[in-house]
Amino acid sequence: MTQAIELPYPSTSASERRLVGGVCFGHLVSHYYITLLAPLFLFVREDYGVSYTELGLALTAFNVLTTVLQTPTGFLVDRVNARMVIICGLLLGAGAFAIAGLVHSFWVFVAMFAVAGIANTVYHPANYALLSQHIPPFAACASWWRAAAARPPRRDRADLRARAAAARHQDAQAANGGRAT
Repeated sequence: MTQAIELPYPSTSASERRLVGGVCFGHLVSHYYITLLAPLFLFVREDYGVSYTELGLALTAFNVLTTVLQTPTGFLVDRVNARMVIICGLLLGAGAFAIAGLVHSFWVFVAMFAVAGIANTVYHPANYALLSQHIPPFAACASWWRAAAARPPRRDRADLRARAAAARHQDAQAANGGRAT
């Protein structure tokens, strides 16, 4: 039998815990915004009378602008206060989604997803800047893991296809009286 040993882990201060909590919240919001539209496609498509392909334009605008502008936003974070940049990003994203939900125009909807994509660019550069400036090196590893854990679980296409195949298999088994198909 192996015996566990306790390694001394330096305690973190309250301000470090608040900072890591804020970074985790920002990371969670970022990933929440990324996955916000897909579950609502059925309802949004009916409201605007558009196809799923046209709805994909909103996600494309969001993700392309996030991808293209994230590096320049990192340079902005290096020049100005990272805390203010992340607060502005949170407010801009919330405002964009509020307008997208309140105004009944498909093109305003797409434009607000583009604005939300711009707002989404702030999270990772600002989070890294804040953590690297305020968390001592000995505690950085644990902080990175806590921030990564704030990400919601992924449901990618392969996972969804596997779940659908398993459900079809169970339905076929039930239809055949419990015999394997």
